Amino acid sequence: MQVVDFLRHRREVLDQRGLSAAQRRRNLAGAIGVRAQCAVRGDPPVYVVVVDDVVTTGATMQACLSAVAAVESPQVRLCGGASVAAVGDRSRAYGSAYDGGNP
Repeated sequence: MQVVDFLRHRREVLDQRGLSAAQRRRNLAGAIGVRAQCAVRGDPPVYVVVVDDVVTTGATMQACLSAVAAVESPQVRLCGGASVAAVGDRSRAYGSAYDGGNP
């Protein structure tokens, strides 16, 4: 398996910290693209798995998956996405008493 830096920012984006899920989606809309040097031609097919370090709302993962899916090449096959960690709404995990510290 080969690891390739396949994606790039097409424009500057805001830091995602503190943004709502909707704001994160808007922030990343159209911001992720495939690197030109990664254009795939010929055989064999390239199977792509997008990996993100942390998934909070899924906005970054979705933007990256959409960028790969938009590649118009029969050789590029999107297999899916994976993350190292997921962060959810902590208020639901700990109830309304969650104050941002240890429960």
